[in-house]
Amino acid sequence: MPTPAVEGLEFRQVAPLLAALYRDGLLTPFVGSGMSLGAPGQPACTSWRTFLVRLAAGAGLPDVPPDFLDPGRPPTPEQCYRLADKVTMVLRARPPGVRDEVFRQALKEAPEFIAPTPQLRALTRLYWPLVLTTNYDDLYWAARQATLRAEGHPSEPLAVLGRSLPDCHRVLRSLSEPSRPVLWALQGYLGGQCAPPEASVPSDARRRTLALEVVAGHQQYQRAIHAVPHFRRAFGEVFRRRSLLFLGSGLLENYLVDLFSEILYHQGPGQMPHFALLRRTGAPDLYDPAFLQTRLGVVPVFYDRHDEVPAFLEDLARDVRWPRDQPPPPASFAQVEELRYTLQPPPADHAVRLVLRRGRVSPGQVDWAAGDALVLSAGRREGRPVLGNQALALDALAPCPGVSLPPEPGEWEATGTGHQVFQYGDAALFAVVARTSDEGRNDRDLSVIAPAVCTALAAVEQTGRHGRVHILPVAAGRSAHWNPIHPFAQVLRGVRLFVTGVPVRTLREIILYIDHPGVWHPLMAGKLPVTALLSSDIQQYTVDLRDAAGESEVLSVTSPDATSTVVRLLATCGLTNPGEWDIQLDPPLAAALPVTPETVVVPTMNLRLRPRRA
Repeated sequence: MPTPAVEGLEFRQVAPLLAALYRDGLLTPFVGSGMSLGAPGQPACTSWRTFLVRLAAGAGLPDVPPDFLDPGRPPTPEQCYRLADKVTMVLRARPPGVRDEVFRQALKEAPEFIAPTPQLRALTRLYWPLVLTTNYDDLYWAARQATLRAEGHPSEPLAVLGRSLPDCHRVLRSLSEPSRPVLWALQGYLGGQCAPPEASVPSDARRRTLALEVVAGHQQYQRAIHAVPHFRRAFGEVFRRRSLLFLGSGLLENYLVDLFSEILYHQGPGQMPHFALLRRTGAPDLYDPAFLQTRLGVVPVFYDRHDEVPAFLEDLARDVRWPRDQPPPPASFAQVEELRYTLQPPPADHAVRLVLRRGRVSPGQVDWAAGDALVLSAGRREGRPVLGNQALALDALAPCPGVSLPPEPGEWEATGTGHQVFQYGDAALFAVVARTSDEGRNDRDLSVIAPAVCTALAAVEQTGRHGRVHILPVAAGRSAHWNPIHPFAQVLRGVRLFVTGVPVRTLREIILYIDHPGVWHPLMAGKLPVTALLSSDIQQYTVDLRDAAGESEVLSVTSPDATSTVVRLLATCGLTNPGEWDIQLDPPLAAALPVTPETVVVPTMNLRLRPRRA
């Protein structure tokens, strides 16, 4: 009886699993050159063959094999390796800046800046904390920027990392800690195709380092893979802890096969499969599904035409972002809607439930008749709260007894001192203002979020009428100065301050709404120690230090305080002169907000120190 052949799968077959892996924070794209190729008539990046021909011309090589010039005779991989090796050997004599410009000009099909491809625009419809790429170009960065603008989100910095030891450390930390989104450029990075190179990598030193890591020739590939053990180990960790989705990738490149095989040989297969979108044409000759699955741990997913890929990625985004008020997508799926924690306040005789709920508040979730209360985030002007975008939620929650729409500014009354918490008349509607308590100032400050939330919960408790309170995201609007993960962690600390310091008699359930993927995604991936934040003020901080010689060290600092300052953390590390260091926070504050020695640091931040150059 003949052995049945192992077949590849169709996209709709794997879509539910891909969506589930994404929701759990485990799906990670691996982007190859095919994602940067344009459709007919659309200027984009060149094919590998055209790229090598242009590199040869830029290097001044007189003889190019005829197979590279005849569209009907594609060169073999061996011919590509040999030509790439010749080109890179000649370019070694050029100054770095000149060589980099030769690569940049060879990458794209038009002299002017180009637009990101539809497949990359579709990919960026979802929030990706980590993307791996073998491309040197900035098309993914540009696609991400365009999507953020189109969807009305504030621009968020993207960390472009390479193969250096500090960069590999940052990639590994991004798997288990909140961080800015990462583009891991496995073969170096140049940028300059969609925007000036400094747009995607502002630092001159970083651009030089990433450009030096560009690999094209056979010898460069061998050195990158075999002579850098920390890179192999870091890649192996990502390979085992994430499910990779290969898009436009030359999956059967020898160095990739060797790298995957080495990981599987030494560590065995991982818990999750990897997936590769592959064109069906020529697949039987190029890809053996049984070999891909058994030897590389990769499930092939076949399609017929390249223009299907954007539609597949749009479908994935739609499946993942399915709103509750619309019919379910065609792909069957399950997803976590909320997380529940039980808090036992010492002064109370009953437990308080904390619910972390995905999405925005919707009609029916707040039961006014049952005595629910609602806490909104607000700004402040002339001692009164100023409602922002969250006030739109009132339309969905109307009618709230005792509240007129739009709310009358004069109906808000401060509860307690500090002008940080207000109640709307006698209604079950409260506003929390994450600003300094000094009425003469109106500064945003992460350190005031926790006590302000605690005061708001105490105000709800003091009414004695409410057993359940709904809290919308605090200090996380589009004009906020920080990544939304930071204020969310401080809201959790505010809940802890409340349940440990205020006599709780009537309040039994606190519901926090999370409508930003930059918060929900880390929660699902286990990057935020919620239980620790709710249980103790002792927190761990990470200090990433690079000295004047370029040596990098990551220090772990445990502090009894749930908030600290830059200068206090530096002192703990034995660094008494903050003026010697260029200080950054990751995930970062807004570009307009400078980091000073007195800047508040919270456990969701990594402190990055670099010597300040004269």
